[in-house]
Amino acid sequence: MVRSRAKLAPTTASSQADMRKAIYQERRVELAFENKRWFDLVRTDRVQEVITAYGQRVKSNPKAYYFPDGAVPPNNAFTVLDIYYGLPAVESALTPYF
Repeated sequence: MVRSRAKLAPTTASSQADMRKAIYQERRVELAFENKRWFDLVRTDRVQEVITAYGQRVKSNPKAYYFPDGAVPPNNAFTVLDIYYGLPAVESALTPYF
């Protein structure tokens, strides 16, 4: 119903996995500049899969990803993919139970 209201063609997804993939792609495009992608990747447990593949593409062809001539991404780029980050020392000092 939503796709017909937006005057888009019906989906061709024939299975649940195909439908999920189509929804992920649609959210990626529609919410591109609203900072929702990271949360979608975390929620669906796809951070490692997606960001690692993206990092490999960037490292193999940095010029296609806004790196100037001669510049290369650092070796550790796209390697720290922690979903949660540690509490800052200033915050941890506020409680004796940390």
